[in-house]
Amino acid sequence: MSDADVNTNLELVRRFAALVALLADQPAAAVEHRDAARGVVESAKTGAVRLAIGENGLLVDDAPFDSPLLAGRFGAYGVEQLAITERVALADVLDLARLLAAPPTDADPAARFAARVSVVDAKAMPRRLRPRSTAPAPEPPRRTTPLPPQSRVSSKVAVVAESPAGPTARTSAPTVAIDTPASRDEPEHLIQAIPVPTPSHPALASAIDGIDQAKSPPELATGLEQLVLVADLAFRQGRLDDLIEAATALVAIEFRELERDGSDERRQAFTHALRKLAKPVLLRQLAVLRHKRAGDPVASARLQQVLYRFGNDGAEALVDEFVSSATPEARATCIEALRGIRRTHDVLLALARDTRDLVVRQAAAILGEMRDARAESILIEMLQHPDARTRRASVSSLALFESTNALDAIGFALGDESPVVRLRAVAALQGRRDPRVLALLSPLLEKEPDREVLYSAIVAVGAVGSPDAVQLLIRLAEGEGLHPLRKLAATRLQACIALVAIRSPTSMAAVQVLRSDRDGEVREASVRLVAQAQRRSTSSVAVVNEP
Repeated sequence: MSDADVNTNLELVRRFAALVALLADQPAAAVEHRDAARGVVESAKTGAVRLAIGENGLLVDDAPFDSPLLAGRFGAYGVEQLAITERVALADVLDLARLLAAPPTDADPAARFAARVSVVDAKAMPRRLRPRSTAPAPEPPRRTTPLPPQSRVSSKVAVVAESPAGPTARTSAPTVAIDTPASRDEPEHLIQAIPVPTPSHPALASAIDGIDQAKSPPELATGLEQLVLVADLAFRQGRLDDLIEAATALVAIEFRELERDGSDERRQAFTHALRKLAKPVLLRQLAVLRHKRAGDPVASARLQQVLYRFGNDGAEALVDEFVSSATPEARATCIEALRGIRRTHDVLLALARDTRDLVVRQAAAILGEMRDARAESILIEMLQHPDARTRRASVSSLALFESTNALDAIGFALGDESPVVRLRAVAALQGRRDPRVLALLSPLLEKEPDREVLYSAIVAVGAVGSPDAVQLLIRLAEGEGLHPLRKLAATRLQACIALVAIRSPTSMAAVQVLRSDRDGEVREASVRLVAQAQRRSTSSVAVVNEP
């Protein structure tokens, strides 16, 4: 390889390392990210380069390269080799750089990276990842006491502060601690006893009597086997009341008997019976009955306890039913049931980290309906998902939360590289009653490159309606400020419309002054908007005094 080729390859890697560092330090600088990524794509057109991890750090085409950040990320995420070819696209560069820029926070960061990097074109950016160990990764201790809001958020949370020069914002990726999920194989026991039903079906009554009269573990296992067979037959024959009673009897007897004697043999017999009953189609039927029998307090309480006992499997059945439910009432009941199951968030966390984008977006919708602290934490994590539509779904769900953390996360999404995510973040802020909303929106009036997002931000600033918001809109209506589109008539008209929507004397006077503007479109709009506002006014006092 010639010296010129070596220098070209080193320049390509320098640009890529600089992009990763920029994403890590300034994750909200979307314009700068795109510019840096374009530089990588342009450099890659001259030839491919290969990065690898050696004993002493990062290697570029087998030559040492000093980049502690890249070397650390390669090691944490199990990247043994990575090539950047001339076929690489801008989106691939940004997606991969964003994944490498994110600090490893999971118990198994290599596995999560391997799942996320699948969206990146493997032909344009070939890579070799470290094989996953078959030994289970050690689990960090569960957090048992929630931290206060300010301490739960790391230094990467968007914070707005007033400075002498005006509002400034640190908009880095917000991170909130997420409890370690419980093992799926760990049983989920009932918290309190429930009464064993008095069944009307003779086979079910006989099975319960057999369990009650069992004197030894083999006799108990035989009785439980009979109870499972009765429940399965009731399901197949559509005898739904008998199915509910049989499932309830199993979990109620288990709690009663193990409270008396929790020996391994007895526990094993109940666990075996429950596993036989934990068929996805049967649990899905119980989930369907949970919302169809919502008006029956006895049946709904029994079904809730049964689904709770089945842990992850019960929560997954309710999630599936929520996704396919056709009515708002059914979905509301499913959410109510999910809130009553301790394993729900473990299931939703697994779905949020699924490799299928549609599954992740469905999880985001359910997390938004849950509206609790742990759901909020998972949604904040999803803001770093490589799929833009998934990030947009996360922002939509975070809009349902009123907490400071949610507002910080939405503020972070205002700097997303995708216009659809930024547009949804603006919509999430519109109408929100928080003094920081204006500080989050005001930078968009100076640098937002997408017109649709810019115009939505103008409307959202108008919805704030404060004196500071009026002053920002007046500058924009007059064509002042720093935004490249500030002189366009369309931009100025949007500002005028927002000012008229505020309908304060100051805002209306500012619009009326523009009837003598040099731009004909602005002049006509000023006269029309003021006239319309005066016609809509029900007050006997004019909207604004004539000069």
